[in-house]
Amino acid sequence: MELIGLLLPPVIDLINRRIKDSDGRFWMSVGVCVIVGAGLQAVSGSGNVQDYLESIMIIFGLAQLSYRGVYENSRVQEKIR
Repeated sequence: MELIGLLLPPVIDLINRRIKDSDGRFWMSVGVCVIVGAGLQAVSGSGNVQDYLESIMIIFGLAQLSYRGVYENSRVQEKIR
């Protein structure tokens, strides 16, 4: 799960490249993280709501850390945009 969260920023950037509004880009990234986190939790088989929320928050947090720490202003980001 952690690896997926760290690798998610390029995927989110591919989805977001046509959205010009920064608020729209943020909410799209939240939506992608919700889908990925809930999907991972569904695959693992746990039906507890707390586990779903925890998974979503971990994915979102790791994606944000990875974006700010590594991906932002990188050559990969420049090529995607």
